[in-house]
Amino acid sequence: MAAGLLTIGLSTLVTAAAGSDWTLFTRFGAPQAMLSFLAITLSALAGLHPIIGVSVLASILNLQNGEQTVFAFVALTSWAVGTSVGPLSGINLSLQGRYGVSGYRMMKNNLLYAAVMSLLSLGAIAGVSLLVS
Repeated sequence: MAAGLLTIGLSTLVTAAAGSDWTLFTRFGAPQAMLSFLAITLSALAGLHPIIGVSVLASILNLQNGEQTVFAFVALTSWAVGTSVGPLSGINLSLQGRYGVSGYRMMKNNLLYAAVMSLLSLGAIAGVSLLVS
C-alpha cells in the first residue's frame, strides 16, 4: 500500500507541475528504455525499492503498441538487478535478519554481479526494442 501511495503522490506531483498531458518520453525506444533501466537500478542502489521506480515510471509514460513489451522487459530487468543491490529490498532484509550480514557488505559484494547483469540487460533491452519496432 505504501508503494501505491508513493506512486500516486509522485505522479500527481509531476502531473500538476508539468501539465496533465505531459509524458516523460514521446517515444519509448531503446535509448529511453536503457536510460529508464539505469535510473531505476541506480535508485535501488541508493535505497529506493525497484518497484517504486517501475510504478512511478509507468505512471508518467504513454506507451503505444510494442512499447508495452519494451517497458515490461525494462521493469523485469531493473527489478531483478535492483533487488540484488538494494539494501532495502525484502530479500536482502530477510538475509540480513537471518544471517546477520551487513546490508552495506551485501550490497558491496553484489556490485560486480549487478554490473555484469546490467551490461547484459542493456544489450537485451536493445535487442527487444529492435524486435518490437
